[in-house]
Amino acid sequence: MFVRTYASSQPYFTSIASEVASDTTPPAAVTNLSVQGTGILAQLQLSWSVPGNDEWNNTLSSGSAFIIQHSTWPMLNWSTSTAQITVSTSGVVPGMQVSYLTTGFVVSNTYYFRIWHIDMTSHVSDLSNGATIYIPMTVYTQASGNWNNKTTWEHGYVPWQ
Repeated sequence: MFVRTYASSQPYFTSIASEVASDTTPPAAVTNLSVQGTGILAQLQLSWSVPGNDEWNNTLSSGSAFIIQHSTWPMLNWSTSTAQITVSTSGVVPGMQVSYLTTGFVVSNTYYFRIWHIDMTSHVSDLSNGATIYIPMTVYTQASGNWNNKTTWEHGYVPWQ
């Protein structure tokens, strides 16, 4: 980077050359994204290893984030601009295993997930591997055998009598 300065008392410019370290490397793409049910209706847990600020190097500091997109259509044009979830991160060490709980999913659907990481200088990683899950219809079962006490039923539902 070159900086040109002007001194108002002098009729000329002087140039000062200086080197400024700049971040030109984005985070690496996540390669081990996975998704699983949590046992709570409509809640899913995503897990993955965090890349670094520069591929797999250096901590992701304040101003970085992860961006999650999900769809019921596998052929989606995956894009950070249409992703549903953005979560700020700070102090995340490369290789750290992290997870994120997300809700609002409908039973009897297949969901596809992808993730990106963005560093504090707005460099975006490549698209992650895909993670897929099918959410089946929930079958409620009696927990204690007490038909008259609805709190003993999973999710608080008493079957039709």
